[in-house]
Amino acid sequence: MLRQSKGQFNPQQLYFGSHQPQHVEYASYTGPLTVKLIAGQGCGLVLTAAARKGQLLAVCKPLAVGESKHAGMVFDHSTGCMNDMSQADLITQLISLCSSNSTTQQRVYALYDHADNACRHEEDATFLQGVSTGNMTPQRLSVDSAKVARLVKYNAFGEGKSHNATPMDPLVMAKHETSARHCMCALYPLLSMANHSCCPNSQYMLINDVAFVRAGKDLKKGEEVTISYQGNQLQAHVQERQKATQNWGFHCKCARCQAEMSIPSGVNKALQTIRANLSSSPCAPGSVLASFRAANKSSSTRDYAKVVQQVQLLLNELDAALAETVLSDQQKGWMCFTVLSAYECCRTCYEHLQDFQALHQVWQTILRLHKSTSPASDYHVREAVTAVYSLHATCGGTHQHLVRNAIKQAEAVMALRYGPMSDAQMQQAVQQVADRATDLQQRQ
Repeated sequence: MLRQSKGQFNPQQLYFGSHQPQHVEYASYTGPLTVKLIAGQGCGLVLTAAARKGQLLAVCKPLAVGESKHAGMVFDHSTGCMNDMSQADLITQLISLCSSNSTTQQRVYALYDHADNACRHEEDATFLQGVSTGNMTPQRLSVDSAKVARLVKYNAFGEGKSHNATPMDPLVMAKHETSARHCMCALYPLLSMANHSCCPNSQYMLINDVAFVRAGKDLKKGEEVTISYQGNQLQAHVQERQKATQNWGFHCKCARCQAEMSIPSGVNKALQTIRANLSSSPCAPGSVLASFRAANKSSSTRDYAKVVQQVQLLLNELDAALAETVLSDQQKGWMCFTVLSAYECCRTCYEHLQDFQALHQVWQTILRLHKSTSPASDYHVREAVTAVYSLHATCGGTHQHLVRNAIKQAEAVMALRYGPMSDAQMQQAVQQVADRATDLQQRQ
């Protein structure tokens, strides 16, 4: 525990141990972080020192955990929302804790609840720092159950059915039977201070009921640490993402959203055309999706080649429109990430066509888009590992150097998300993620 309190955790225990109960004792850890007021956003997490990519920034233990092994929803009259059973359990627990401990009341009440943003004590940054550590002066507060319910709605993280559910990590999943997993919802005062971004610079994951936060890229001292509240939905169109963030009572104003809200008309038209061709509601005759479904049904190389030709024409139009703008390479990457499914469509076709060179090129594009938008996300990890096996199956014994490069690339992405590992542990991790990715594809 002493080593863990200094941010040193054993990968074997975290990722490769046998099935463990939900409540495992990990030490809390807070790296170079402080809570500060962010203009227009209330409070946020800010670095007190530079952080390298993959660095562990925090290990957050929950203030309370709600659990349920049963499916079902409960209507909350105070918020007007349907909560899963684990959320309802968490609300009950927090009301009990707040009733018996005034310091816990303050830690919970200091979080954002949309209805009373003044609870963040914007005039007192010292108080905000105390929220994350629990070092506050006891003060008797009456318990407002409706307020607690709102706080859970806007701040809880978990594996339930609600809008704040966290996707199961592909490596951590290997330690659990997913069919037997129950819903879990927890409140983390420090993690709740991290603001959302549609191009987050950090990632978090849940191991049992403990949250681990790592830097997804090199970060400077004084830079704000951001995470995504939307899981793997970051490839959605900006309007869809804006609608989703209303669940947390705000409109996202991150750099990516601002860039996409003022998108040049030519780029917007090209993106809309691609989305329409890949939309299943409705799936128009002659669209890319219709052709792709026909190719999957016939398994004809000619049909797959036709799909590739259709997609490439659309992507060429997008590239031409982007070339006429003054957008940065990163901003162009954000635009392309919203039509990631087009590149993934090409990837599948190239696999069927056994076109290794084209497959390698499109995989590089896919991984570059992930890196520019949400580096080290669980989605990024799965794609990087899937690329290895996809290329290996297609290379036919040639181009082994490119397959080895893909392996190194996947290991680099995994090191960002999971921290340093031995060679043997990394090989085991890659295999476990590959197994989970295969299982996911079969279920879909």
